Amino acid sequence: MIDLGLILKSEDVDKLSHTERLSVNYQRMADMLKEKFELDKTDYRSGYLQGEASAYQMVGEEIQMIF
Repeated sequence: MIDLGLILKSEDVDKLSHTERLSVNYQRMADMLKEKFELDKTDYRSGYLQGEASAYQMVGEEIQMIF
């Protein structure tokens, strides 16, 4: 949300381009985090990383759908 807020408040004319890059970066973050946990583990670290990866993926997908 902070990243989107900064883009919207900026005076840059090409906000759509920045938003598209942000979406790509979020997808990269989700992919990177998915490599760091195992689905069959139930420890705190794996659960936290799964949640964080899901958050990046959902936000990236929502940005793509909206813009």
